[in-house]
Amino acid sequence: MTLCSDVSTNETKPSPGPLLSAESVNHVPGRSVSYVLGCSLREPRYNASYEEIGGLLAWRRFKRWLYRGHRPNALARALNRGWATVYALGIAPNYLVTLEVAGRRSGRAISFPLVMAVVDGQRYLVSMLGADVAWVRNLRAADGHALLRHGRTERVRLEEIAVEKRGPVLKAYLQRAPGARPHVAVDKDAPLEKFAAIALQIPVFRVLAAG
Repeated sequence: MTLCSDVSTNETKPSPGPLLSAESVNHVPGRSVSYVLGCSLREPRYNASYEEIGGLLAWRRFKRWLYRGHRPNALARALNRGWATVYALGIAPNYLVTLEVAGRRSGRAISFPLVMAVVDGQRYLVSMLGADVAWVRNLRAADGHALLRHGRTERVRLEEIAVEKRGPVLKAYLQRAPGARPHVAVDKDAPLEKFAAIALQIPVFRVLAAG
């Protein structure tokens, strides 16, 4: 989960059916596409100025500070509450969704702003901060049952995919997620075997219709 977007917001709203189908995010047949919440600040090109590089480094330090020790600080929690409300209302691009899961201790519904990734026609949620985060622990305790909200509500079951299948999803995720890169120890252009090496640390869930 990250805090700003690098993707154009002029997406078409999804038609009735599952939230964020492959077609609703301009998926190109035969190509993998992932959408994640990132940041408008791009990685510098080879001829970037020192000022641009310095800005990128400062931005990365800020992103790590928000989630120091893989725990959101007070500012990150406040921002996440705000984004969860915005995404649930459906006024953000349709790949920005709010995941609602029952708290494993309280039992009350807890909302998390997340970004849907679509890879080869399948929908995925990725935990860039690893397994020891609230939404992943709550989701596992709920046996994968949750709600997705984006202007409307979809009942879903999130199925954690096998470690050996995560590499391509993680690579596609980082290709479109500059906001996640400060938290992942692999370059976005690394070969798939590098992503396979860290796949155990980063849970990936396929979104299925609740049955």
